[in-house]
Amino acid sequence: MTIQEGQHVPGKTQFAVDIGFTEDLFNDYSYLWFKDGVLWLSFISSKQKGAFRTLMQNIEKLGLIWRIPTPMGRMVEIGIKQGWSLFIEYDEDMEDDLEYFTNEEETEDEYQERMLRESVCHSCGGTGGEGHVCEKCGGLGHD
Repeated sequence: MTIQEGQHVPGKTQFAVDIGFTEDLFNDYSYLWFKDGVLWLSFISSKQKGAFRTLMQNIEKLGLIWRIPTPMGRMVEIGIKQGWSLFIEYDEDMEDDLEYFTNEEETEDEYQERMLRESVCHSCGGTGGEGHVCEKCGGLGHD
């Protein structure tokens, strides 16, 4: 299946219809965004119980990598219950950290690199650093 890059709103593209992302099941402010081989699910709000579960099953059947950015409320509960991976990474466009659930797996090297980036110095509050040495103050305040 070829998926058009860009935004997909409920029932407005063939891809949306094919995976069950339709107007009768999802609110009109919900949308999907397909870019660089990743399907982003944003502001997802279903009108019927089980619609979101079915949508996710349909997406998984296609073998797509998906991300749910800035999860809140019920979506956090669902993500934890489903055992989805939760990542936080710096987004250059937003110039801020972006938190998201995903079905992506993280390698040990990726995990170690992320932990190094996200570590905070106990002395000055700086982040990053080689080993336990802070890039900002040169102290040994990183765990």
